[in-house]
Amino acid sequence: ESISNGLLLLMGNFSGMIFVLAMSADNRIYLNGLMISFSLLMIVLLIATIFLKESPMIITEEDRIRGAE
Repeated sequence: ESISNGLLLLMGNFSGMIFVLAMSADNRIYLNGLMISFSLLMIVLLIATIFLKESPMIITEEDRIRGAE
């Protein structure tokens, strides 16, 4: 789990560096388009997370209590 978490953080850092470099390219002519597209992407992903289901592998407190009986 720690390896996958570390890789996710590393990929986030790389994408952040690419984002900053793209915003700085060609005297910032792409800045408005990038900010709008990333804002739209954030909204789409926020809506998509609403529809995520909880994994059946997760053990809840209720399951633990039932298992202890």
